[in-house]
Amino acid sequence: MHSCWWIEEDYDDRRGKEDLMKTRMIGAMLLGFSLIGTGTLGNAQKRQTEPAPPTIKPDRAATPLEPTPLALTPPTDAELRAAHVNESGMIPMLEYHEINSRKGPMSRSIARFRADLERLYKEGYRPITTAAYLDNAIDIPIGKSPVIFTFDDARTTQFRYRKDGSIEPNCALGILQAFAKKHPDFPVKAMFYVLPESAFGSSHKVAAQKMKALLDMGCELGNHTLNHHYFYHMADAQIVREIAMGKAVTEKMAPGAYLDVLALPGGCLPRSKNGKILMAGKYGGTSYKNRAVIMAWGGPSPSPVSPKFNPQRIPRVVGVDTPGGIPTALNYLKRNPDKRYVSDGDPDTITVPKRLAKLVDKTKLQDAALRYYVDTVEPKAKLRTEESKAQKPRAKSK
Repeated sequence: MHSCWWIEEDYDDRRGKEDLMKTRMIGAMLLGFSLIGTGTLGNAQKRQTEPAPPTIKPDRAATPLEPTPLALTPPTDAELRAAHVNESGMIPMLEYHEINSRKGPMSRSIARFRADLERLYKEGYRPITTAAYLDNAIDIPIGKSPVIFTFDDARTTQFRYRKDGSIEPNCALGILQAFAKKHPDFPVKAMFYVLPESAFGSSHKVAAQKMKALLDMGCELGNHTLNHHYFYHMADAQIVREIAMGKAVTEKMAPGAYLDVLALPGGCLPRSKNGKILMAGKYGGTSYKNRAVIMAWGGPSPSPVSPKFNPQRIPRVVGVDTPGGIPTALNYLKRNPDKRYVSDGDPDTITVPKRLAKLVDKTKLQDAALRYYVDTVEPKAKLRTEESKAQKPRAKSK
């Protein structure tokens, strides 16, 4: 179907109006989660008058880089049952745009964003990188669930400096840092899908400094194309140029960055039947080879070992309160614990209840070991009753 809306099993959508400058309206929920689109952006955001930051070291206390300690011995079945481990479950990949007090389809208020973090922490979620997800190398403690933060368009409210060069505490990054300082086991890990020519509403020089700062903190940079044009009305050659130039300009601004994950502008798929252009292509002297394509809606993402995992169509949860947004997704996973990814604490092993074995595609393990365990144990009273019935002699038939 030639459109920018994709329907996946339990989710249904309908296309909303596009705002040619910044945003489009959101689809309604019909069955399961509704899928929500993101807005169109012009070639540049309004640039801020912003001082170049002084050379400062990243806040290591707020963003610990130490790996999660691994248990010396694998957990027992009893420990796995107690933690409700299930690494075939879904993972919320959250999608944010504006973090401010303004009302709009793509805005999340500062208070709501802080509330998101509080809820995620309380319900046992811990941040991971997109790379860890794609590598099937999720390293969080046993019993915890992964969450992936993504920020689209490199908007001003995501990363802003104050006059003294410190990070504005009410921008998205400042809020994440403050929360990580309060909760060291909830580090700052996020993917920023940047538009390099208008990144963070800053000058080219300051935008480049911000990108470097994000990398130093352990965050990631992703490709959101050069100009955020929707693919459904573009020729193949134009799409290839947008992807290649988005990669080239960003990597030039942020040496050390390597962009191999593409977030589709507006979640719009090309009209072309040549879907390969999203994964690989070349324009001028720049080649790209994407390992994943990220949609703009769709609900929680499947486990990297799920048969439903498709690196060319990875869904996300939009940061809104309307049906299909963050509360819908988190409530769904809370009501359906079998659908939620829960870690076994070992990034080198995939552990799932034996009764859910069919939810693992062994070809996607990426060298990880696979472990099954029995997560249902019959109560002793019931077992004794069944044993006594088995031992009781049957009445002779007349």
